[in-house]
Amino acid sequence: MGKLLEVIRRLALSVVYLVGFFFAGGSISVLWNQNYIQALSIAVLVVCATYAVHQLINWILLKDEKNAPPENQ
Repeated sequence: MGKLLEVIRRLALSVVYLVGFFFAGGSISVLWNQNYIQALSIAVLVVCATYAVHQLINWILLKDEKNAPPENQ
């Protein structure tokens, strides 16, 4: 994988995790006083969705690397 594509992949993953944890923390802070079980469950779902998007980004950007010749890695 090229250096530029690696930088783009790492930036995309950083943005995904920052946004995911921001929304998870926001759901906890907004809903905690109303129903803490609902707040925690939404936060867990957001973190799981963030992880799924992380895996999707890795799959899309790293799928060609597995079939590449050794000199291109």
